[in-house]
Amino acid sequence: MWDAPWMTVDVQGRAWVDGVGLGTGVDFLRGGWDDGVGGMVLTMKTWHGGDVSVKPVVKGLEKGLYGIYFDGDLSETKAVEKPGDEVLLEVVVSAKDVDVVLKRTN
Repeated sequence: MWDAPWMTVDVQGRAWVDGVGLGTGVDFLRGGWDDGVGGMVLTMKTWHGGDVSVKPVVKGLEKGLYGIYFDGDLSETKAVEKPGDEVLLEVVVSAKDVDVVLKRTN
């Protein structure tokens, strides 16, 4: 990070997650966008072992229809109709890892 810091041009157009702060008690074990599959994966769990409801907001997505999967099961689809549209997720996170995947279907 120090040797090659990201510049604005590096992160423009990348999908990212907002809305989950350190005070929620949720650890992000994995998170990122994969251009090859057109999707984002998030793996979360609580550090204190209890259940927490969080509402991550995925921003910077390209236009398209996205399938939303929780632990491998398709939960719903959401459309991103224009740049700047956001996808709000509602996730109950516990001591067990929970995987959330958004995958562009078209």
